[in-house]
Amino acid sequence: MNNKAKEFIYLNKQTNKHTNPLINKIMKNPTKKELMYNNIKRHGENLNTIFNTGIEPIELCKKLIRVERKAHLATTCLLNTNTLHLLELNRLTGYDVKQATEEEQEKFFNAIEKQIVKILGEKAKDLVYINFDARGYAIKIKSDKAKDLNIHKDFGGYGIIAPEF
Repeated sequence: MNNKAKEFIYLNKQTNKHTNPLINKIMKNPTKKELMYNNIKRHGENLNTIFNTGIEPIELCKKLIRVERKAHLATTCLLNTNTLHLLELNRLTGYDVKQATEEEQEKFFNAIEKQIVKILGEKAKDLVYINFDARGYAIKIKSDKAKDLNIHKDFGGYGIIAPEF
């Protein structure tokens, strides 16, 4: 590596700034993607602090966003058609469903709750619930429990398990 290349990657240990002002400007102004990943990582770390999952923060958030999307799709379908998304329900139950009965809907949401508990642990049973209002996030932490937690919250004070950053 030549001296020019060494200078390019050198950070001053005392100030944590680069010797090249252009690099300092880039480091001060991270891209939207870098900000998004930093927010996801921080949120995953906060969830690990609350639930002690032992899962790497970004992987934890990826798992939870998959469950959130499934739950949000289901709550939206319930709001719009008073039934669950038929393809998802058919996959879950293993047979063709024309319109989901209340028992089938309950079975579907119980399966989602089990997935949440499998990811977050037993502590999630007391803290997390499924919000059936399709206008917001589907998987939330109860507001009375979330007020003391360092976690992303909505305007109602409910903790958001899998926000989109």
